Amino acid sequence: MKYKEVKHNLADYINGHLSQEQALELENELKQSSELRGELNDLKTWQTQLKHEQLDVPSPRFSTIEAKLTKPTWSFKHWGYGLSTAATIALVAVLSFEPNIVPNNEFETLTRSTSLYSEPVLQLVLTQETNIDEFVAEHQLSILQSYPNTHIIDVKLNESLQSTLHILKTDERIVLTKKIGTKNEQ
Repeated sequence: MKYKEVKHNLADYINGHLSQEQALELENELKQSSELRGELNDLKTWQTQLKHEQLDVPSPRFSTIEAKLTKPTWSFKHWGYGLSTAATIALVAVLSFEPNIVPNNEFETLTRSTSLYSEPVLQLVLTQETNIDEFVAEHQLSILQSYPNTHIIDVKLNESLQSTLHILKTDERIVLTKKIGTKNEQ
């Protein structure tokens, strides 16, 4: 066995980590080399001292190594600039686009119905089952406006309709009636 290999195996020999064959070979080398025996004694002395010494305060070098090992992987210093730049770009992009608001005329006319007509008009909300064409023909109504995908119609409130209002109020197909327009508003 070479001197470097034997010297390398001294710690394993002291701690009992060598096989019997390796230990016998090392012991033969120890008998022949006083320098190797000196290394073995120094190693035993050093290990004994380590077992009896306890460090209350870690050495500065150990503290530096420990700080590197326990250092958080994410820090604002490294990622903060990139994240803040991305957030700024996103904010500028959101604020630079003007919203394109397209009014839904169907609902706009329903909510601002008083300003639609310059004459008195009756707005009727009918049940879903009502056939609007049959209802209009039955009551001889003049439709001014019908709203798509709804059962709502605006009809002209003339003299003949005024006299039949009580009939319309009792018709079960009508959910709601409302007078709209600039004249005779309620």
